Amino acid sequence: MKNKAQYGNVIKQLFEFVKENEPVSYTEINKFYQMNIHGKPTYDPVKDRGGSFPHHLVSMRNKSKRNYSGVVEYLVKRPGTRGGYEVWGINGPLKWFKTEKQK
Repeated sequence: MKNKAQYGNVIKQLFEFVKENEPVSYTEINKFYQMNIHGKPTYDPVKDRGGSFPHHLVSMRNKSKRNYSGVVEYLVKRPGTRGGYEVWGINGPLKWFKTEKQK
């Protein structure tokens, strides 16, 4: 029997992956999900579509406060890219907002 992860842990790991590697494609996020979270030894971009990942992606695209951080985060496709997702918050792209705030 699998160990049940803490609620929101999968989304937290996916958001951390996107933040570290943005912009990322659907396939890159799905590959991380399948291999790092589910522990599959290999990834096939055609056979490994579906399952629960699309549901996680839908959740990640919804603008909502995340249980693990209490911060509003969501995914947005970066304009001018083919499927490049990045993380946004209330004030726009988190990467840009943090950079401006740190100055």
